Amino acid sequence: MTERVLTLLEVTGIQSYIFGSNQLAQNIGASELVDRATTREIIDTIKAMGQQTNAYWETHNEGHGPGIQYKDRPFKDIFTEVVYAGGGNAMLLFHNLKDAVDFTKSITRKLLKEAPGLKLVVAHKLYDHDSMVLADEHHALRGELAHRKRDHAISAPLLGQSVTAECTYTGLPAIGYDDEAATVGQNAFEKVQEFPGVYQHRPISAEVAAKIKAEREGKKRLDQVLPQVKNEMGFDFIYDFSELGDPDESSYIAVVHADGNQMGKRFEAIRSKHNTAGKNDAYIVALREFSLSVRRRAKRALSKTVDYLYAGSDTGEKGGRFGGVVSTPTNRKGKPVLPFRPIVFGGDDITFVCDGRLGLDLAAYYLNQFCEEDHEGESLEGGKVFARAGVAVVKTHYPFSRAYDLAEALAAQAKKSIVDLKVTGQQSATVMDWHFATTGMMYEIKGIRKREYRSNNRRSMLMRPVTLEENAATWRTWKNFSKIANNFQNHKDWKGMRNKVLALRDALRQGETAVELFIATHDKVKKLPQISGKEEMASRGWQENECGYFDAIEAIDFFVSLKP
Repeated sequence: MTERVLTLLEVTGIQSYIFGSNQLAQNIGASELVDRATTREIIDTIKAMGQQTNAYWETHNEGHGPGIQYKDRPFKDIFTEVVYAGGGNAMLLFHNLKDAVDFTKSITRKLLKEAPGLKLVVAHKLYDHDSMVLADEHHALRGELAHRKRDHAISAPLLGQSVTAECTYTGLPAIGYDDEAATVGQNAFEKVQEFPGVYQHRPISAEVAAKIKAEREGKKRLDQVLPQVKNEMGFDFIYDFSELGDPDESSYIAVVHADGNQMGKRFEAIRSKHNTAGKNDAYIVALREFSLSVRRRAKRALSKTVDYLYAGSDTGEKGGRFGGVVSTPTNRKGKPVLPFRPIVFGGDDITFVCDGRLGLDLAAYYLNQFCEEDHEGESLEGGKVFARAGVAVVKTHYPFSRAYDLAEALAAQAKKSIVDLKVTGQQSATVMDWHFATTGMMYEIKGIRKREYRSNNRRSMLMRPVTLEENAATWRTWKNFSKIANNFQNHKDWKGMRNKVLALRDALRQGETAVELFIATHDKVKKLPQISGKEEMASRGWQENECGYFDAIEAIDFFVSLKP
């Protein structure tokens, strides 16, 4: 009989913790604190306890990127075995319950001090490693952890007394000002000093101070994941959302949230292969390799997306325009910055911001790279990889938390469309959806589409969500959308004729007869751009109560393709 303790850790409330502020430094720092909570903090806590583990932190690793790595060590020789860790989740094995509880006390105490406001949920389960099935015990404990997440005690922080200053961002008691080295760290203090007499200091809480302090480490990790940005391209990353966009042309940013599809089913596939006694060690290896494979895949996709963006500069140099349209932005020091900034990265989900006109193209490219079948012979358990993305294009100073919520809702909307968009015989599909929030008004996406994207006789005018599958049987594809959008932007019959395009949009809203009249009264328009799978649309704008052109017309000012 070999008793062990299975321990699961999970960070909760990640979205509100990371995206609750419009200050990019806080978003970056909060993302770093979330990432550290289930990676470096685990290793550092075990070291601080004077114990040994099988995991170590690797800063420079070409294939994996910075993150936890593992070495083979007999379980009897170490305090705990880290099965997998990262992305706000971790699975560990201990020799006994006391060790597991001692570790939990140490890491939660550390996080309370170094990442105030971050919530960590932990669950333990005793099992016999020789006679019981770890895969089943893991599955049961994941259910218990989910229950704890739903029913955990709500903390009620002390809001201070009458003499306490409130934090500008959270309303919690302030511990200092955001321009004090003792409060936010030397790095953040030095940034403020670069602009003497301009910066207005603000009182901040311990939570905000911790996020600002962590920003430097977050930037270092990003530089390690994408070293080519500084070393080969000569760009810095943006420090403020206002650095994105052209002040005289476009003041919009795109918030992109992408996530893998059916990752839970892949866990189940691993479990079903190892749900008999005697396969526990193989189950541990399979879970660990799955975690590392997802990280490698995401890292490569992100790196290729940056290379694609840089290759889309019309000069190939830092002074060029991206896609021939988007100017190279500069930071406060006048240095060129990339119009692209990952905020959450490292696992199967990613959130990045970029110039609003590049959001659709970069999101589609990232999805294609993440789902690419042949990653140097590597494949994930469960077969072909699929993903989804939501793209929210908003004004630069739009509340960032609302922009993220919109992007996440759009990704969820895309996921719901998989049943209609997937290729026959495939379990899922790679899909994306988007919205241009041009007015700054804040409503649920379902209500917006019901009110603003219907024809005069209440038919939906949308092509989106679209699938990125090349062999899709549906006409609602990224290939069709991008082809039509490029046609309206660049074809000689449409380029520079904004009034004509807007007149077509109005005709589409009125229906087939109005579109036929539009075509008949415009000499250069014999037909609309052809749509594969919907040939009648070219002469009527509609076919079988579906419209193929409204999305592309709306995207004219918000879609720049980086393809040569």
